[in-house]
Amino acid sequence: MVHQHDIAEYEGFYASVFYSYFAALGYAIAVEEPSSHGRLDMAVRAYGHVPYPTYLAASCSELLRSLMEAQEIRIRQAVDSDARGIARVHIDSWRATYAGILSAEYLAGLDYDRREAHWHRILADPRQNAFVAEGPDGRVVGFVAGGPESSGDAAYPGELYAIYIDESRQRQGLGRRLVAALGEWFISRGWESMLLWVLVDNPSRRFYEALGGAEVRQQTITIGGTELVEVAYGWRDIAPLTNGS
Repeated sequence: MVHQHDIAEYEGFYASVFYSYFAALGYAIAVEEPSSHGRLDMAVRAYGHVPYPTYLAASCSELLRSLMEAQEIRIRQAVDSDARGIARVHIDSWRATYAGILSAEYLAGLDYDRREAHWHRILADPRQNAFVAEGPDGRVVGFVAGGPESSGDAAYPGELYAIYIDESRQRQGLGRRLVAALGEWFISRGWESMLLWVLVDNPSRRFYEALGGAEVRQQTITIGGTELVEVAYGWRDIAPLTNGS
């Protein structure tokens, strides 16, 4: 929140950082009119991270802190020892994202040990690949995984299987960086297009749309006894997703 008497402090360098940083992440910047309390709200309208476009109030100090924290996150190839950290992010993200979509009983029953074993198998599969976002303390705070498209669709040889980020690390550009890393791997294998599946009720759909994904088809699946509709987003050319990664 920027107060009227603080506007001068946000000009020049700070304003440039504010606008450039969030514009680079694909946000639309909005400056609201002064409120009845004489305050000018400078906010970021975030597309692709929440169910509906919302204003996220951010002061310059918050911006700079977020920027510094994001720069400390390293995107790297996942290794077998990351399985536990990936499993934690995976389950925690499911419980946060799918509350109200999947049954509380099903989400409560998700088991870290079983999910870790699942990721050990994936990380040992040469047909697939995964990348993690690693914090300065070595903790996994996000991941992406992908491989060959599961149905054999020749139009989209690559498929992004999963991408999740700790709630506390979202809206820092990590999702785009993870997608870029996987996209580069796809291209290295000669796969220049990809798709992914996401539940229709998943608010992260907006993120994929912001990345330029086009809806190509839908299907009905069952998870934990709940029948759900999921939609596939496709990219005919993934090269733009890797720009600046």
